[in-house]
Amino acid sequence: MINDEKFQEEMQKINIEIICVCLTIICSLLYLLIYYKERATLIDEQYGTNFQKKYPNTTNYSKIIVIIFTITNSIFLYYAYIDLQNSITKYKKTGNDTGLDSSYNSFYANLLQFTGTLIVLYNVFVNEDSSVSALF
Repeated sequence: MINDEKFQEEMQKINIEIICVCLTIICSLLYLLIYYKERATLIDEQYGTNFQKKYPNTTNYSKIIVIIFTITNSIFLYYAYIDLQNSITKYKKTGNDTGLDSSYNSFYANLLQFTGTLIVLYNVFVNEDSSVSALF
């Protein structure tokens, strides 16, 4: 019965991580759409064409993308923290440090990525207001 519970937990973890990867791919495609619209805007200004009508309104896409990235990065950070805690308890019990270094590296890499995402979140939401950005 214990193996079945552990199996269910691992399957749930893998499924959540797959969803996070899919959301990251979707966000990358949304970024690509923003860049294509910007390119069409530049072409329209330069040559007097009307290519940007082909693209949807992308004004709020950056906010949506940053929120999704923040959520997915926090989930990856949580799982890296859990793996680090499991490696530490394994090391304390057995003295075997196999995987401990990679767990630390994975946790710190995810922590730095999450911190970067929070900085981008701050720039997108807080610095958007000109009265607040004038203070900084």
